[in-house]
Amino acid sequence: MIRIIILVCSLSAPADCHDETITPTEESGIGMLGCLAGMPQVAKFMGEHPQYRLGKWACESGVHRERT
Repeated sequence: MIRIIILVCSLSAPADCHDETITPTEESGIGMLGCLAGMPQVAKFMGEHPQYRLGKWACESGVHRERT
């Protein structure tokens, strides 16, 4: 399973950050190459959630582990 995972932080509380999975493989059918070209999905998510700033994004395979 490959997913795009982004770290987002609240604009009102910059220390309040969490991971969001924005592209589950079972919904998107993407592979690792598609995930690496996933900036349109990241941009769409950020446009829909103006209360956040993007910390970083990554492609992840296997079971997701929350980053700290």
